[in-house]
Amino acid sequence: MGRIVMKFGGTSVATASRMLSVAEIVRSRLDRQPLVVVSAVGVSEPGESKITDQLETMAELAHAHDPFEENLDRIRNKHKKVLGELALPWKTIDREWKALSKALDNADRPYKEFLDEIFSFGERLSSKIIAALFIRENLPARCVEVDELGIRTNEKFQDATVPEEFEEGVLAGLRNEKKILVIPGFVGQTADGRITTLGRGGSDY
Repeated sequence: MGRIVMKFGGTSVATASRMLSVAEIVRSRLDRQPLVVVSAVGVSEPGESKITDQLETMAELAHAHDPFEENLDRIRNKHKKVLGELALPWKTIDREWKALSKALDNADRPYKEFLDEIFSFGERLSSKIIAALFIRENLPARCVEVDELGIRTNEKFQDATVPEEFEEGVLAGLRNEKKILVIPGFVGQTADGRITTLGRGGSDY
């Protein structure tokens, strides 16, 4: 039997307790070497906006050179809360957080291209948290970086697709790995390394 793909949407990774449930679900399928695809951390409180929507609002502000620090703080606090409830350190996502800050400083480019990179951090942050949780729970796992995925897309930012000639390259470098691979859903790259998203619902790719 081959690997199975297990996809967990935002609701499944909205809180620490739900993330722990994800870990147990994955543990029950270890015999199939799960490839785990995760969405951004989901809504956990009434009136809260989705992380993807918060990232979009922040991107709009940054691109217009308007203040966005309050928005960034809300996203930081959301992830900090989840990490605290899981007893995981901030360093779990520190590298991705610094990359997000750097991306926000590089707003002077076509808006859709800029937005795709900012969007990607929802999944990139959650995949780091889930992988660290799995390891803490004695599950053999690692988080796959975007440039390892082999999801080479066209340059249709916000609604990218993988040309047929590149489909064989998707995850090609990871097929012999034995660990649980935790993958940020919805994210690809152009041939020159710019981040793209596969459109809303693109984690299903």
